[in-house]
Amino acid sequence: MKINLLYGTPAMSGYLNVDHLGISKDAYHGNIRELTEFVDDAEATEIIAIDVINFFNKNEILSIIDHWVSKLRHEGRIIIGAIDSHSVCKDFCEYSLTISDINSMLYGEEEPYIRKNAITMVSLAHYLETNHKLKILKKQSIEYKILVEAERS
Repeated sequence: MKINLLYGTPAMSGYLNVDHLGISKDAYHGNIRELTEFVDDAEATEIIAIDVINFFNKNEILSIIDHWVSKLRHEGRIIIGAIDSHSVCKDFCEYSLTISDINSMLYGEEEPYIRKNAITMVSLAHYLETNHKLKILKKQSIEYKILVEAERS
């Protein structure tokens, strides 16, 4: 089973799409913090969570990631994308971004799209590798967005 976790973004063909906000067409409305109603432990072959984790409180991020990883089967992959706080702050310090730019990128524009935490590609990859013994397949940074892909061995 392939799962695509959404926060108001478009659904993808070939995936069980679960939208936390319930506004994406062709997606189930569900709590993406807790996927038990959609998938059993060690059942998912792939979980995609692009631009999702920044919208949750900082004190719950690690437990959410732990839960997602528990749903992966052997050789299952998880792909997590987010705003890269390191790139945003670096460019702000180099005067490439205004305070308005940094606020929009790190915190969003308006409810329900207010980001509640900051994360970097290095910290995300390190957490997946160290705490879950996942093999990091890809670390990618494009402008201010990161993508980390890992596999459960």
